[in-house]
Amino acid sequence: MFRGLPKPRVFTRAGGGISSFPPSGFGEIHWACPGTAFAGKRLRSGPSRDLPTTAEWCSLIKVTGTPNSPRWYTIPVRAALVTFLGTLICFAVALLLGIMGTAVVSWFDHVHPDMRIAYRHVALPAAMVSGALLLALSLALEIRHYRQSKTLAAIARMSADRPLPTS
Repeated sequence: MFRGLPKPRVFTRAGGGISSFPPSGFGEIHWACPGTAFAGKRLRSGPSRDLPTTAEWCSLIKVTGTPNSPRWYTIPVRAALVTFLGTLICFAVALLLGIMGTAVVSWFDHVHPDMRIAYRHVALPAAMVSGALLLALSLALEIRHYRQSKTLAAIARMSADRPLPTS
């Protein structure tokens, strides 16, 4: 099943609990994996004989490939999704407040509440204003995220092409 990899092991802590990957409570861990982004670091941990060797850790965390460049067509999709969900939430909250306000005013006037007022004059205008604001903000944030991701992906590709230092 794990051809070329060490068998997975369960590590126990001093308190008797089962440790996770990487084991917590064993001090600071620095990776020393040749051929990965963590090359040249040392593995340091606390006093336990059940810890795997550096080679075992390295076989578990091999970094493969380079990050993909972001796609420009995800910007309007994500912005539209955020805008739709935000507008829906704003419409629901405004409608709740409009219904409560309409009920309170009609109670004071001793008349039956007209819920069309809550929909037409409170919830719909509030949803339209919030939708326009959310669309502008989400587009600005998504464009900023796209530019950042594009730059970071280019940096990662350039650093992946460089040879790893030998120590």
